[in-house]
Amino acid sequence: MTTDLPPRRQAKLVFDAADSSLDATATLLGALKKQEKHTRDLYKKARKQNIDLYLNGLPLYALKEVGASGVRTSILEQAGVHTIGDVLSRGPRRLQHIRGIGPHSAQTAHEAAERIQRIAEKKLSVRLHDDLRPKAETKLLDALMHVRDVHVTLAGIEREAVEVDRELTALVRTARPATRWWQRPFLSKSRRADVASALVAAASYVAAMQENGLAAALAAAARKVETDKPHEPETMWSRYHEEPETFDTLLRSVIGFVPDDAENLPLGAPPQRGPGPRDGITTVYRMFDHQDTLLYVGISNRVDVRIEQHRASKEWFWRVDRITTINYPDRQTALDVEKHAIQTEKPLYNIIHNR
Repeated sequence: MTTDLPPRRQAKLVFDAADSSLDATATLLGALKKQEKHTRDLYKKARKQNIDLYLNGLPLYALKEVGASGVRTSILEQAGVHTIGDVLSRGPRRLQHIRGIGPHSAQTAHEAAERIQRIAEKKLSVRLHDDLRPKAETKLLDALMHVRDVHVTLAGIEREAVEVDRELTALVRTARPATRWWQRPFLSKSRRADVASALVAAASYVAAMQENGLAAALAAAARKVETDKPHEPETMWSRYHEEPETFDTLLRSVIGFVPDDAENLPLGAPPQRGPGPRDGITTVYRMFDHQDTLLYVGISNRVDVRIEQHRASKEWFWRVDRITTINYPDRQTALDVEKHAIQTEKPLYNIIHNR
């Protein structure tokens, strides 16, 4: 093994070429890492927004689904507490000041709302809405587009870039003293041999990269990443609309974990955002068996979701043969109708108002 070091100027030429390629790989891999981190941060914000939206749109009936059946939700609604989000924001101390709600009921309602919140935090994911395009989701999609752009730029050379970053960095680190005039005279024999050997290997590595075009490809890719322009929102959503599965898969790969879809929530899917035909309408529904025996009376502003909840959680649901619905213009009217129906029609499986 040779211990002779080439002239410092010659060693420096090798290092200049090596550093140029290492700078390019650092730009490429750094851009990918930076955009992936940015995507993860934006995902957390968008997911929190989605969870808050879900809780702020989930009616108080959900309290009964998690064990707070004794809470008088009608009193809460009369005091302006209409959703699980309202319960959480007020807290037990403010809730107990509502006339008709004591400390125990306030604590029970708040603890039940916190259980619902934990379920949502465990299960609820971010789902990009092409029609609504919320601000947080638009930012998240923009970050995903940048990640994808870097992947496209790195296509075919990402593995090579990672290898160059690893292998050439190690060689340069070992051979670096060959360019430092204050270190060269003081290297031990074994250390000098290691430096000389690493310098030869680095020179061969750089020469091979230049010969097969990898050095030029890395440099061109780095320039492209550095000059990438911002995406227009309309273009982003158009591309997402064309291939949503691609972006959903990319999101999952960047995040590493995406919670289950909202349909798996025991309390139903998140409320629909934006204006819709059911805004301001509450439905009273009745469930009958095949002999027209009334099984259950309930209210909901999303009957389809509520029925699916019954299907999943009620042991008696197999008996349901038909369901009737009547719409009312406001929730209080529907509550009054529900109460009267339970008290007079005596459905088999209602507990509240049916004593």
